[in-house]
Amino acid sequence: MAVLKTSGKKKRRAVITIMLLIIAAAVVVSRPGILRQIKNTAQRKGAVPEGNKVPSALEQKPVRPEAMQAKPAEKPRAKLAIIIDDVGYPTPLIDKYGKFQGKLTFSILPFQPESANYARKLYGAGYEIMIHIPMEPENYPVTEPGRGALFVDDSRGEVEHKLKNIIHDIPQASGANNHMGSKATQDHTLMTHTLSYLKTEGFYFIDSLTTPHSTVKEVAHEIKMQFGYRDIFLDNHNDSVYIENQFEKLKSVAQENGTAIGIGHIQNEDLLSVLNHQARSLHEEGFELVFVSELIRN
Repeated sequence: MAVLKTSGKKKRRAVITIMLLIIAAAVVVSRPGILRQIKNTAQRKGAVPEGNKVPSALEQKPVRPEAMQAKPAEKPRAKLAIIIDDVGYPTPLIDKYGKFQGKLTFSILPFQPESANYARKLYGAGYEIMIHIPMEPENYPVTEPGRGALFVDDSRGEVEHKLKNIIHDIPQASGANNHMGSKATQDHTLMTHTLSYLKTEGFYFIDSLTTPHSTVKEVAHEIKMQFGYRDIFLDNHNDSVYIENQFEKLKSVAQENGTAIGIGHIQNEDLLSVLNHQARSLHEEGFELVFVSELIRN
């Protein structure tokens, strides 16, 4: 055995250190579990490499329950379309309507003093344009539907000639609806002539539903034409409270059915005020204002 060449104090310290190491080694040998515990602790702290070993379930990071749940899909927005009828008569409101922040569809009465001008102006501002086809009412001739009107006694050729002239007057239009027409829309033959020609021109048709006995839906299905129909007249009375109530009814229809079409009239300033008021909150309430062409059916 080699002799440690050191002083007395250093020699005692060396002897004590050696004895402690011998005791520790004896404990580890007699209790192998301690060795495993030391190793596992080192592995959890990253001191011992594990290669490609997959951690046990207890060692894996727990996943929060909310992270396992899929995010709920956003509820589809109910869609509203507003048609502004009778555009063509001179009105100081045309510029105000042209600044409306949202989608509106303007239906132009043909052959009126400002029909072509207003159609160009509104189309240029990004709004949708329709032709507002004058049709025979039940109380004609007491009530005159207007120039170029369709009547139940018109032949197919007369109907097509009138419609050709109307479309030529309003070339920006992509759809049509009836002006008056409580008698005309009840006539299956007249509506077949009318819708068939409009279909060949690539138009859709919206039934203003001026009578509960309209044949538009039946004919549109027969000839497989795109169509829609009015749900609510917004401004039968020129009163802002009444119009607000009608707009709320329109929203209720949209909530129930997913879509709704309302009709108002260009000369009504109260309608414009209500539209501006409603437009500010429609998105927050879960509605989307769209062009009427977005709601047509086959």
